[in-house]
Amino acid sequence: FALEGLVEALRMEMIPFGIQAALINPGDLNTPMTDKRIYARKAQLESDYQKSFNSIVKIITTNERQGKAPLEVAKLIYKIILARKLKVRYLIGNRSEKMGVWIKGILPDGLFERIMRGFYKL
Repeated sequence: FALEGLVEALRMEMIPFGIQAALINPGDLNTPMTDKRIYARKAQLESDYQKSFNSIVKIITTNERQGKAPLEVAKLIYKIILARKLKVRYLIGNRSEKMGVWIKGILPDGLFERIMRGFYKL
């Protein structure tokens, strides 16, 4: 959220100097990071949160393994570098990731949160 605010401010402040800024929302990427993820030591007792956490990590792991290749992001960056006029944001990912960014801006916060809780089975 901080980066988004920074880029939006930079876009307005740098217009007189011909400097552009853009956001790249890459979505889930299929990288070795998924298999190299390190977790803090588990508490001695299983908690309700631990069960939710395990469920969420399983969904995230699946999405990352089915995600775009990092090369797709590199190609997008190359395209952005060559562009004469930048968009505010560039989305790369699957359809639901792109849709999530779009609908977050138009739906009431509570409704968007309910949709996300449903996605992550919370």
